[in-house]
Amino acid sequence: MLPAWADTYWRAWGALRHDRHYGAIGGAARIYFAAIEGYAARYGIEGVEFERFLFIIMQMDAEYLDYLNERLKANEGKGDKHGDCA
Repeated sequence: MLPAWADTYWRAWGALRHDRHYGAIGGAARIYFAAIEGYAARYGIEGVEFERFLFIIMQMDAEYLDYLNERLKANEGKGDKHGDCA
């Protein structure tokens, strides 16, 4: 179970996770900075809080991209180009 303070970041990453470029052969790029910035602006996250927010969202997303890359490698040749991108 996540600590209460992490809920903000988890919900934000969930809302932003599809705001990225997906390659034609299944690769995925990180979440667009503009999407993170726009989300933060909507919810009044600014200054030092924004820097922390950006760092945590980018770290969460890096873990997700690692997971996707592992899935892609495991599924090579099985016809699953996007792993768990849905």
